[in-house]
Amino acid sequence: HIQASECATTGARIDTLVLEYPRAIHAQLLTHRVFSKNSSSTRAIPLAKSIEQIKVNPAQYIWTQNQAGMQGKVITDAGTLHDLQETYLSAMENAMYSAQKLASLGAHKQNAGRLLEPFQNIRIVLTSTEWENWDWLRMHEAAQGEIDVLAQAVYDARKNAIPMLLNEG
Repeated sequence: HIQASECATTGARIDTLVLEYPRAIHAQLLTHRVFSKNSSSTRAIPLAKSIEQIKVNPAQYIWTQNQAGMQGKVITDAGTLHDLQETYLSAMENAMYSAQKLASLGAHKQNAGRLLEPFQNIRIVLTSTEWENWDWLRMHEAAQGEIDVLAQAVYDARKNAIPMLLNEG
């Protein structure tokens, strides 16, 4: 979802988007200080709802080969991808079980829910007038695959949005 507005007198544009992406890459978005943002919180969402969200829409990752440097080569071998996904799903099931167990022992959702974060998507509202640096850094072959996909989706949404013209007042 996007809302784009443009000032009738200056031509300045502001874009507000609702985004959902793997929580694991959220810190990369937070490094861009030109964004105004508000996001869902592990502490605010009941544990049962967090688990249901993971079951319905778990975070998906682009699996890459381990190698020196910050980014690996994308894995394309079907057998390896299957094994990676099976291991990921097993870890996800274990995390949900362990979070429920912690809760049954009296742990607050802010503690038990932290185990679920690698498997969660985060939903945020993001607003900015400055996108050039984000586009340049994040839509790049050296960017982590998931943030590159997010940046491309944000770029496409902004490019295709028809801004609402805002007059004085």
